[in-house]
Amino acid sequence: MNFLEAVIHHIQTAGIAAFGQNMFANEYPSKAPDSCLLVIDTGGLEPSLYLPVSNPTIQVLSRAPKYPEAEAKIRQVFNLFHGPTARHNYWLGDYYVFRSHAVQEPGFIGPDEKGRDEVSVNFVFKIRRPV
Repeated sequence: MNFLEAVIHHIQTAGIAAFGQNMFANEYPSKAPDSCLLVIDTGGLEPSLYLPVSNPTIQVLSRAPKYPEAEAKIRQVFNLFHGPTARHNYWLGDYYVFRSHAVQEPGFIGPDEKGRDEVSVNFVFKIRRPV
């Protein structure tokens, strides 16, 4: 399981969304529902040259017909990795997470081409790479 899959699995296990039904990786499929999450691997910050530590970044977008629904869903993800319910020093699959945090508050990025509102938040993780 790669890190993106581990993050998706964690969101799914928390009961926020179900992969392939209302949560997708790296792009919205053409038949994605109006209300859904998109989880994108956005690379990361500089990894350590000397320790098996990486700093991957993940972007999560929430799409819904109206802003309040999109914002409420992304706020659940925000709280999972940054907010009051976030945990530190935990496992995501084979990856040990020392810390996860949001880079910014969830923000409105505008409507998509079909007029559905989108809200986005970016996270950075400090992880120990699997050996």
